[in-house]
Amino acid sequence: MAIAAIAIILLIANMDGKAQSPKKVKAIIQANGDDFMRWFNTGEVDSLLTLYRDDACLLALGCGKELISTFYQSQVTLYKFEEFRILSVSVCDSVAVEKGNWTVSLESGGVIRGQYLTEWRRTGKKWLIVNDISDNY
Repeated sequence: MAIAAIAIILLIANMDGKAQSPKKVKAIIQANGDDFMRWFNTGEVDSLLTLYRDDACLLALGCGKELISTFYQSQVTLYKFEEFRILSVSVCDSVAVEKGNWTVSLESGGVIRGQYLTEWRRTGKKWLIVNDISDNY
């Protein structure tokens, strides 16, 4: 009986359950956003793509990593991200929706600000982007 109880305790302690606290998910998404900004600004599109699921969509543009790669390759020389600011993250089981603002500086010297909405899904042990939409204001 004692061995069974110890085995159950060890099993529970080593589980990586799907449920994560909203605070932890927000921290993960913030770290992913920092990586996104660094990789975009240095032209590392292949690294940036690791944040997206294979079936991810850039809404209004299309879906799939090939499309996402082509899009970001066309953008990395036009501007650099200065800031991502998360306004909110809503979490329900293995789905998180992030809302925020961004600021970019154009290679031509101007500054553009915008907003975004990103849907993340927990896939295995990682949070990956499945839907992304953004617009300037």
